[in-house]
Amino acid sequence: MGIYRYEAVNLAGEMVRGEMDAVNGNAVVEHLHRLGYMPLVAAEKSDAGLRDLLARLAIDRDQLAPRDLVFLTRELATMLEAGLSLEKALTMLVAVTRKPKTVTFLNGVLARVRGGSGLAAALAAQDVKLPRAYIGMVQAGEAGGGQMLHATLARVGEYLGRIQALRDNIASALLYPIILLAMAALSIAVMLIYVLPQFEPLFQSAGTVLPLSTRIVVTVGDTLRDYGLVILLALALGVFALRRYLAREDIALRLDTSLISLPMIGTIIGKLETARFCRTLGMLQTNGVPLAPALAIARENLVNRHFGRALERITVRVREGGALSALLAKEKLFPPLAVQMMAIAAARSLPI
Repeated sequence: MGIYRYEAVNLAGEMVRGEMDAVNGNAVVEHLHRLGYMPLVAAEKSDAGLRDLLARLAIDRDQLAPRDLVFLTRELATMLEAGLSLEKALTMLVAVTRKPKTVTFLNGVLARVRGGSGLAAALAAQDVKLPRAYIGMVQAGEAGGGQMLHATLARVGEYLGRIQALRDNIASALLYPIILLAMAALSIAVMLIYVLPQFEPLFQSAGTVLPLSTRIVVTVGDTLRDYGLVILLALALGVFALRRYLAREDIALRLDTSLISLPMIGTIIGKLETARFCRTLGMLQTNGVPLAPALAIARENLVNRHFGRALERITVRVREGGALSALLAKEKLFPPLAVQMMAIAAARSLPI
């Protein structure tokens, strides 16, 4: 027995979080299914202490590489479309995968599938983080049968592939400026710490008062040479403290609200969040997830908390019978074109 934390979405579109005692993650998932919930995460809670601190400091330590997830999803869709059973397809994926972490993840999924669990439940029972919309879409595909599952996985693989391509393009665009900035910072540090001190005797022998700008540069060089390590340590501690401070929900909400109000940055954030919301909601709706749970999952995928709070209010009103496009227009966060397209889709009974 162990304590498992879980996250799930109920039929009303509400995000449910909690903890329960269970034999394994699969038992947690089965219990959530009996309650009518759509499980998203069912992971064993680790012991408090240093391990938790290290886990918080690690960056996606328990997350599959996006490229690996795209590869696994596409390959699984291809194998299922070819007529292989889910168990056989997973067995073949284990055989062709080389990364130990990915193999462990696949073996865990395969063990639960062999035990009679569905694919979505087996995925949710793993300790590896997956995109929140991923499990919901797989569960919707399973509800439609084998033919629907491989088609759903193919669409999810294409969706994840487009996101990965966008990440690659952004990384490629930022790589050169980052290298230039790093080299410039390194060059300036070398000049201040090692080169400038060679000229100090010359300045002193000149017997004249140095200009203010020169004295500032000399002082900065001396400070970096004598206290460089202390300054680096202070900066690291400052960044850590700032991250902890910004992790507070109220502070993060105020910061996100302030960012949206900025002239150019707010527009960019709004377009990015709109694209993220529409992609996720469209995929969930296409795969048969009801609107209220789909809105809850799409809301969890947003980065800006101000947008998330607005969608939380919208989800409540949608459960009460409100029209999504009208509610989005009332919030005045999403671009008018996106709202109009959603209204057209709703009028034609198309997936949003």
